[in-house]
Amino acid sequence: MEEEVKRNETSLDMAIIFSDIDIELNYKIRLVSEGRGFSLPDADNMWADGADCRGGQMVFGLQYPGGQTKCPVNTYFHSGFLSLQLLVEHTWLKIKNIQHEMPDILIEQLPKDQFTGGQETVLRSIIPLYLAISMSQFLNPMLMVVVLEKEKKIKESLRMVGLRDSVFWLSWFFVYGFLISIISTIGSLLINFLVFDVTKSYWIVVFLLMFEFGLSIIMFAFIMTTLFSKAKSAGISGALSILLISCLYYLQVYLEDSPVWVFWLLGLLSPTAFAMSMDKILTFDLRGIPLSNEAIWDAGDNGIPIGGAMIMIAIDIVLYLFIAAYLDNVIPTEYGTNRPLWFFLMPSYWMDKTPKKSRIGGAGVEISSPDMEPVPQSMQGSEAIVIEDLRKVFKGLNNEPVYAVNGVSLKIYTGEITAILGHNGAGKTTLFNMLTGMTSASSGSAHIFGYDISDHNQMEEIRKFTGICPQHDVLFDELTPREHLKYFGRIRGILESELEAEVESILEDINLTEKGDAITEKLSGGDRKSTRLNSSHARYL
Repeated sequence: MEEEVKRNETSLDMAIIFSDIDIELNYKIRLVSEGRGFSLPDADNMWADGADCRGGQMVFGLQYPGGQTKCPVNTYFHSGFLSLQLLVEHTWLKIKNIQHEMPDILIEQLPKDQFTGGQETVLRSIIPLYLAISMSQFLNPMLMVVVLEKEKKIKESLRMVGLRDSVFWLSWFFVYGFLISIISTIGSLLINFLVFDVTKSYWIVVFLLMFEFGLSIIMFAFIMTTLFSKAKSAGISGALSILLISCLYYLQVYLEDSPVWVFWLLGLLSPTAFAMSMDKILTFDLRGIPLSNEAIWDAGDNGIPIGGAMIMIAIDIVLYLFIAAYLDNVIPTEYGTNRPLWFFLMPSYWMDKTPKKSRIGGAGVEISSPDMEPVPQSMQGSEAIVIEDLRKVFKGLNNEPVYAVNGVSLKIYTGEITAILGHNGAGKTTLFNMLTGMTSASSGSAHIFGYDISDHNQMEEIRKFTGICPQHDVLFDELTPREHLKYFGRIRGILESELEAEVESILEDINLTEKGDAITEKLSGGDRKSTRLNSSHARYL
């Protein structure tokens, strides 16, 4: 049959050669292209050049082959090859299955013309992303250091001696804020004079953008620290998140017809907003547009203007601050207590935070046992700590409850020294952690001088007059014993005029006068323990 087709090419336009139609459909279509102006593409050529199938004259929604436009794959449609193939296969399927119906088929040309990026596109694809990543390099070390303090329980230990959360976060903010001011100054000068050509007048704008972005990264780091308890995990996640968020600015580079509100919404992500603003300045530089009020508020082809990006980053700083403060209060951690999700709606959070003591003298059920010494009449009513049925439950394997503390009831009186004894795993440390707010109780109650340990505001009052020396090491390796005592003394509120003399007195009492200026990291275990113990009681130096 194929030989017949070849001998009669001049009189035939198309031919169908069937090999088998009983069990399976096996056939060939032969198309004579001579005189048509186009021919079917080579079967070995699986694709065409990107420019061949875009634009040109459209017939039935597809580019017509011939002339200046060539799209080889469309030849199958315009030559009738696809129509004949569809007819044959539909007829065969109809014979085999009477219920077979012709499917709806839609063929569409690629909707956009070919796009070839020039020097401007290449630079816009690299420089803004590089600047965003470069400015956020301090995020990793900051995350790891702050989360490491949480991991080593230093943060919660500082809270136990009276350090306010606001002071803790402000200290990190000022340290890295100072670093960012230096980086922004040097970086903006280098960018302005080494990268940009026309827009050298944009220096102050670049500086403000870099400084704002740096502050927003600090707030972003505060949010990240509330989500992680391991320093390494926090560092890896921080770097990856900044990289992924920064890449969203490519929408401004490549999608010219995106809605404007999309870019303003992306401005809530400060890395994206910063990258988009740098992209705008770079574009103006490449196009020779100098700094002006119109340029600051010109959105260009798409995206948001430079001034809009500055506003959005400023909003991000405040927004991230509130998110970090909220998450720090509500996310439960391995150590410390958390507030309810709606804590900011509670009147007690906004009103006077000084709680009133509860009258607990004589409260609770008195337990009589031959193993217990009767409480003298003179001590009754002078309870300092009252614990009633206090429990702490953890989840074990298969979510089975594990009771670390199981129904402890105890009264501790003023003027008395009380020791808690028990074997390893008896729950001694967990009991002290609950009394000091290191961890929350599962049930039961405890009052310290009338203050309820389950109330977050009252726990802050408890920490003002209690001291604890935890099992874990909460010392700073870079500080000396003298600096530790001064540091914790200031947190406790000791007057500066009295602090120096009291610190020297304590160093002499614990035989650390000669080692008072030695780095803590080089002290022996006993000397570190003495420093830790006296730092915990800095209120009473």
